[in-house]
Order: sequence, then structure tokens, then C-alpha cells
Amino acid sequence: MPTPDEVMLLREDAAAWNRWRAEHTNASVLFFEADFSGADLSGRDLAGAQFLKCRLTRADLRGSNLRCASLRGCELVGADLERADLAGVELDECRAARASLRSASAPDASFLRTDLSGACLRCLDAPRARFAGAVLDRAGLGSARLARAGFGAASMVGADLSQADLKEALLERANLAGAILRGARARGASFEHARLIGADLRGADLAAARFEGADLQGARLDAAADEASGVREGGAPPFEDRVAVETEWTGSTEEE
Repeated sequence: MPTPDEVMLLREDAAAWNRWRAEHTNASVLFFEADFSGADLSGRDLAGAQFLKCRLTRADLRGSNLRCASLRGCELVGADLERADLAGVELDECRAARASLRSASAPDASFLRTDLSGACLRCLDAPRARFAGAVLDRAGLGSARLARAGFGAASMVGADLSQADLKEALLERANLAGAILRGARARGASFEHARLIGADLRGADLAAARFEGADLQGARLDAAADEASGVREGGAPPFEDRVAVETEWTGSTEEE
């Protein structure tokens, strides 16, 4: 575990910290309930590090190496992780509203149940990443590469996914009300039982995409929807399907 002097190195000097990591390749790096709020941690080698319940509010982590690191349960509100290496990182159950992950590399990363509302994830490279149960309301994911990523039951109200690569992505039961998916490449994606009320899917590639049980009331579609499965004329699924989906989401047994 890093000593207080090494914690100071992490906060104050990227070159010295990276030199320490190179000299102690087998050392475990674990921070527990440490406060790095507003700290400049850019360019640091933090591969495999563990941050347990740490405060990283508005921390600068641009260009840092966080491959296979764990930040589970950390406070990352307003943090800047632009161009960071987040491959295989664990960012589950974090509070990361308004954080920036722009142009970060995050294949196979985990964001389960994390609050990313209002976050900037433009051009994020995150194939196979896991966002199940995450909050991505009003998040910007334009041009993000999210092939085969999982968004099951995620809240993505008003999210911008324009031009995003969603090939074979899993968005079952996700709430995409008012989301923008214009020009998205969603070939083979699953939107089964998702809420797409008022969503904009114009120009999206929806070939072989699945929409069984999805609520598309008021959604804007074009001819591309003809190649998708389960899209019904008029947008909304039958009443009995909507009741079943509502019951699964809320646990309610009452009829509408």
C-alpha cells in the first residue's frame, strides 16, 4: 500500500509517481476513503490500482492509465477522464454526473448502476462495456463506439446517441424516452421492452434490430425501421404488452 509520501507523489508529480510505479511493479496500490477532490492526476500510471470509496470530485485524470483499475463506489462528479485508458476498469456504483470520458478507451469496462447523468461520453471507445442499471440521462454519447455493449434497464432519458455505433448492443428495458439516435449504427441491436417514447431514430441503421415489446409511441422513424423486427405501425405496442413491461419495471401488479 502506498505510504503518505507516495500519496503526495501521486497528487503532486506525475513523473515521480510513474517512476515509483516502474520501480515497484509488484506493489499493490490501494487507496481507501482518500480525498483527491480537484487533484491533478493526469498522465499517471494507475493500472490495476484500487480506489475504494474515494473522493475524486472534479479530479483531472486526463490521459491516465487506469487499465483494470477498480473505482467502485467512488465520487467522480465532474471528474475529467478525457483520453484515459479505461480498458477493463470497474466503475460500478459510482457517482459520476457531469464527468467527461470524451475519447477515452474503455473496452470491457463496467459501469453497473453508475450515475453518469449529464456526462460527456462523446467518441468513447467502449465495445462490450456494461452499463446495466446505469443512469445516463441527458448524457452525450455522440459517435461513441458501443458495439455489443449492455445497457439493460439503464435510464437514458434525453441521451444523445447520434452517430453512435450500437451494433448488437443490448438495450432491453432501457428507458430511451426522448433520446436522439439519429444516424446511429444499431444493426442487430436489441431494444426489446425498451421505452423509446418520443425518441428520434431517423437515419439510424436498424437492420435486424429487435423491438418486440418496445414502446415507440411518438418516436420518429423512417424507412430504416422497415428492416427491424417488432416495429408496429403507429409506434406503440399493444396495450397488454405495455402493461407487462410496466409491471416488470415497477413491480406493480395494478392495471393501467
